[in-house]
Amino acid sequence: MPKIDRSSSIFYTPPDAATEARLDAEAERAYAEGRVVSHERVCEWLSRLANGERVPYPKPKLRGR
Repeated sequence: MPKIDRSSSIFYTPPDAATEARLDAEAERAYAEGRVVSHERVCEWLSRLANGERVPYPKPKLRGR
C-alpha cells in the first residue's frame, strides 16, 4: 500500500503537544464529572439519523441529577 502524504491535505493539522495535553485534560475532567454519552446512546442516535429521522444529538446524563 502506498504511503499517503497527509500534510498535503487541507484537513491535516500538525500535532501540537500543548493542544493535545489541554484537550486530554478537558476530556478527563468531562469524564470525571459524568459529562459523557455512552457508546450505546451514540449508536442509537446514529442509527436513527441513518434511517432519515431528524433527532437532536444525545446529551450526557449527568450523575446525581
